[in-house]
Amino acid sequence: MKESFLAGVFMTAVIISISFDTSAQVQYSKGNNPGVVSYTFRNEFQKDLRGTLDTIKGYGITNIEFSNLFGKSAKELRQLLDERGIVCTSFGVSYPDLVNKTAEVGENARTLGATYVRVAWIPHGDKGFTLEDAIKTVADFNKAGELLKEKYGLVFCYHNHGYEFAKHENGTFFD
Repeated sequence: MKESFLAGVFMTAVIISISFDTSAQVQYSKGNNPGVVSYTFRNEFQKDLRGTLDTIKGYGITNIEFSNLFGKSAKELRQLLDERGIVCTSFGVSYPDLVNKTAEVGENARTLGATYVRVAWIPHGDKGFTLEDAIKTVADFNKAGELLKEKYGLVFCYHNHGYEFAKHENGTFFD
């Protein structure tokens, strides 16, 4: 049974690789290199920031979203990126930092060279994500997003996880 499972996995990989859209390969070869989020290498960054950046660059990755400064200032991190030809296009922050430290978030994102500021989690209680949470979040996101755009030239975005799509009346909280 183990062999048949592995054979199935192998055949699936072969089929996918054969049917892979060659336009994506062409785009990659023209310089639209793939990116990565720092979360992927969070454990490695904690141990060896410089070495991990070198490894990432060695993979051919030149675009990264940082969600942590890993004990460095934004200026120090930017220097490490510049030395390796890596760009930070997005800066992920916590909801509390977005709301309570919007100016610091904007300064750090701009220093890193990011175009986007991203939040990936909305705090909510044991009852789950509620209408009150959604209303507060919309107000907080609009306020922070406006400041980030007007003062820092940044675009705010949100990475959902699914709880925002819980049923509510004739739609979802996300609606």
